Amino acid sequence: MEDEVIEEIFPQIEAVIESFVDDGNVPMYEITEDPSAGYGERIFNLIHGETEEELARFHVRRDLRPGEGYWFNFHYHVKEDGYETHHPLGEIYWDKNTPPKWMS
Repeated sequence: MEDEVIEEIFPQIEAVIESFVDDGNVPMYEITEDPSAGYGERIFNLIHGETEEELARFHVRRDLRPGEGYWFNFHYHVKEDGYETHHPLGEIYWDKNTPPKWMS
């Protein structure tokens, strides 16, 4: 699964981040370093370094699909819609067995 995350999900995350920093002020943006472990879904947040304003929240959710097994659903939320909408980044199949806790 690690290879799939690197090859499929990371490029999607990178593209979203680049869409926020297209003004050339990359050093002004920061990524939080306190993701949720366990069954929490938060991976990291993108914030503006000077204003401390959150711009996007990147999450992963475990989905159990009947007859298929477990999937990791990677998505993000943006400030503009109050962090309500799930903007998809991709899904990766795990197995029919219960996956480990995120970040464990």
